[in-house]
Amino acid sequence: LPPFTKTNDNSTLLFGTDMKGRDIFRLLSSSIYYSLKFALLTLITFLISGISSGILLGYYSNQYSIISSITNYLNKSLESVPLLLWILISLYAINIFLPPQYPDLKWPILFIILGQVSSPALSKMIRLKFIQLADDEFVVALKMLGLSNNKIIFNHIIPYYCLPIIFSQCAYIFAQALFLD
Repeated sequence: LPPFTKTNDNSTLLFGTDMKGRDIFRLLSSSIYYSLKFALLTLITFLISGISSGILLGYYSNQYSIISSITNYLNKSLESVPLLLWILISLYAINIFLPPQYPDLKWPILFIILGQVSSPALSKMIRLKFIQLADDEFVVALKMLGLSNNKIIFNHIIPYYCLPIIFSQCAYIFAQALFLD
């Protein structure tokens, strides 16, 4: 049917129907919904993994050198393999190991893996910012005032110094996830 056609129940088909009689507007809105849902899932995974490993590598690098070394090794390992190869390997592994009764979990798992694989870029930027600010005067002053490391990190460093980095990387990863969907 052509666009703006009235149906029997007085509803209007904004974009008409396809050859099978399905409402094109409903199909389009459904695909936009799932694309945004998967992009947000990728973004949340990316933020949690990237920020936590960046803080661990930057702020706590002197205190917990073994954990910092392991996290740094994992980030370098994730960065060494191209993204397209990660996607292909993940799809192959998901097809092999995911039970057939859960076919709806295939794409969310893939986008969680995409967020995890993309996180070393954010981790590296946050790590460099934390290393740069670790011996800065205001951090030393906050430590002398008795503030805990968590308060220094989450109340002072991240909101004032890391938010521009986080927002720019979020825009990139969100667009990348929409494109790959």
